[in-house]
Amino acid sequence: MTFEEEFARYDGEEHPILISNSAEKNYGFDASSPATIVGKTLATLSPSVNNIVGKEALLEKDKKKEIVEALDEFSSMRRINHHDPQIVLSLVLDVIQKYDIDHVYSDTGEMVFDGAIVQAKYKEAFGVELAIDSMNFPSRDSQDIVTYELGKFYIYPTGFYFDSIHRNYQDVYKVSNDVYYVTFLDSEFNSLEYSLTKDVMVTSEEMFKKDIASWPMDARVWLKLDIQRYAVVKYVDGEPKVHYMGVQNLTDNQLQTF
Repeated sequence: MTFEEEFARYDGEEHPILISNSAEKNYGFDASSPATIVGKTLATLSPSVNNIVGKEALLEKDKKKEIVEALDEFSSMRRINHHDPQIVLSLVLDVIQKYDIDHVYSDTGEMVFDGAIVQAKYKEAFGVELAIDSMNFPSRDSQDIVTYELGKFYIYPTGFYFDSIHRNYQDVYKVSNDVYYVTFLDSEFNSLEYSLTKDVMVTSEEMFKKDIASWPMDARVWLKLDIQRYAVVKYVDGEPKVHYMGVQNLTDNQLQTF
């Protein structure tokens, strides 16, 4: 795997660690006893950023099945975060498709969806309010594919392609009485690009039926194997709803916000 391929697994999950207008930063390092410094640093590290992952998961079989089934409704998704406007817009697209929400066309060819209906279906899907007023969605002047203005969502008709996902669930951990944390591994395969190289349509379903070790090398080029991801499933009015999904392993403090 190349550096670019490995780096692509975390695209969109970056967090700034230094924000400064200064053009230069100088740092001092204590190199007097590197072995001692490294030892002390390692001693402060934990095997996980939280106290949830790794603990014994004692869940009823039916409960675990119910939680996994809730996640399976979004088996093609990589990121769910109801506080990130960019991700929320992608979730809006998913909700519109999932519920086949009616639309009309604008004079410029955009599909126009009633914001109130989208909000209601968003809450039905995820169990959280679609906080439009605080999201600062792009307006129609931005020429973005998805925009929001005066109570309406505007979407330019277009096609999207994403690598197919083969998901393997690992564990389900109980955070509180109604919040659960799920770990899983995703393998993503770009079946479209592979098909173009073979001049024949190859589906991800038929590829993932085979042992990956038996895949030809020209197919493995288009495979991203075992991407570690996490999810938060919260019970809302007795129904399991997905409140988070991504590659970031949440801290204890972050988990307590759900």
